[in-house]
Amino acid sequence: MVGCETIIIVTCRGGRIEWCREELGNTFYTYDPGIRIEATRHRGVLLARTSLCYGDVVRLLYSTEYGFVEKAVPLEVIVGASAEAVAGAVLRLAEKHGLRETCLRVRIRGVRGLSMDIYHRASTGLADAGIRVADRAEKCVYVEGVDDVIGVSVLPRVPPGRRMTLFLLQDKQGGEHQGQR
Repeated sequence: MVGCETIIIVTCRGGRIEWCREELGNTFYTYDPGIRIEATRHRGVLLARTSLCYGDVVRLLYSTEYGFVEKAVPLEVIVGASAEAVAGAVLRLAEKHGLRETCLRVRIRGVRGLSMDIYHRASTGLADAGIRVADRAEKCVYVEGVDDVIGVSVLPRVPPGRRMTLFLLQDKQGGEHQGQR
């Protein structure tokens, strides 16, 4: 774990940013008392920085239920703000994870039009490499950006957070998404 740092972009339920911060702190403080959870310029969005390695962060996020963390995306790779750099990182990570099919989710806050540009470049790059982009794929490439941080991750289709908890509850009741944790 020495030398690791993982950044997590966290979306909170409306108006509950302090409770969201507390939930995230409760999840990580035992393992990293130095975790920093900062507000961003964007309403309802936090940026967390932990000294835990990416894999440990993913395991912790997926092992916790949330009420106020709407979505939490740990960033596997931090990239520059150009659409070309991000699209290249998307392709490299998809290949690294051995993906033949993936969904692609892009959310860049604060730079109008960049999300769409990245989505088109990345989906074209994936298609050219023979990787199918499909909304219902088990694994998803997430591109998340806030303030001056843009990163890329490969995670199960439903990222950690309240939505993931609701998704798993639906599965226990016989939902259509069984086995996709």
